[in-house]
Amino acid sequence: MREYIKRLNLYFGDKIPLQGHSGQVDEQVDALAAICKNLDEEGDVVEVGFNAGHSATIFLENTDKNVISFDILEEGNIADVAKEYIDMTYPNRHTLVVGDSRKTVPQFNFENGISAIYIDGDHSYEYAKDDIINCLDKAKSGAVIIVDDILSMGYPPHEGPGVAWRESLLDLSIYQAG
Repeated sequence: MREYIKRLNLYFGDKIPLQGHSGQVDEQVDALAAICKNLDEEGDVVEVGFNAGHSATIFLENTDKNVISFDILEEGNIADVAKEYIDMTYPNRHTLVVGDSRKTVPQFNFENGISAIYIDGDHSYEYAKDDIINCLDKAKSGAVIIVDDILSMGYPPHEGPGVAWRESLLDLSIYQAG
């Protein structure tokens, strides 16, 4: 496990994240870190789904970009501890927008543009699809989009983020061809 993920986990003390997270799988951390090295110079990283701040930490550690996180912050979430750690470790580089991402993303003013999008919020098809569409509507040309949990979370192949992602790929290929 990367040292910066270990430091974040240690900061939680006896408050253990309830869900799985991006920092648990070294290959996923490596993949996200590699993507960071190839991002356009301009634009922020946007993530839907902050939870315990692991993916935000990966982006902040591996780029000099600002990260804007959107999360509904359900009860029992330890985002307040993660946010405190991130603000202390990466001062003035992280914004946490609380609320339903289907409303907060379209309303947010992305002053610097978006160079990368990471979707890992609500895992229902409807939310994942809306999050992808809403973020892409705000992204600059050439932005990278990453959708987590497209092959997992116990969803059958015809449900959840995987279907939303596949449909979005089809929509994008039609849009680019037209």
